[in-house]
Amino acid sequence: MPFVGRPKKYLAVLNALENHVLYTPATIARFAEEKNLLDSFIEQGVERECILRRIRISMIRLRANNAGKFGPLDGLISLSGQGDLSAWYGWRWKDIPRPEMGNIKDIDPDWDTNFLLKQKGLFILSEVVRKLPFSTSTLVFQGKKNKLMGIWKNTKLGVYVVDMALFGPFITKLWIRLKKTGLMFPDEGKPGDPVLMEKK
Repeated sequence: MPFVGRPKKYLAVLNALENHVLYTPATIARFAEEKNLLDSFIEQGVERECILRRIRISMIRLRANNAGKFGPLDGLISLSGQGDLSAWYGWRWKDIPRPEMGNIKDIDPDWDTNFLLKQKGLFILSEVVRKLPFSTSTLVFQGKKNKLMGIWKNTKLGVYVVDMALFGPFITKLWIRLKKTGLMFPDEGKPGDPVLMEKK
């Protein structure tokens, strides 16, 4: 099913986005300017900044009207004066299937969380967290501190991936601990225990 309220006027901008690059409405507008895609939208008496603002607003509405398709954020982008902003990959903005990514596996929509955590192979972290009560940013932060979590960044594709053979047992152990103790934060448990923050 296509996007609701798809901004057809700016399809040229969306189609030009890099599939595996993270974008926010603001960075899409900036991308359009950097790639010289604004000329076709310039109207007599309308300044370029106004066109950029229209693109940002259009992208904000696009994501809001299709929240189910976008789902949780794929990552965060830090913009000067705005802090960390939720971002999604270019292929989501284009509303196309995820492009082929080598040996990275797809997640079957019918899999429940327990079944997913028992799989083997590599998966995209931002897709894995859609079945977990933890955020992408928190898992990336923890993964940098604990290599046994099996999280790293594929620099060629620009995405964080997980090795489920390591990640699955780690998360399962964490859930069992939380269920038994109700402890969530480091100062509540034993030193070195794996602790993560839940999604808000």
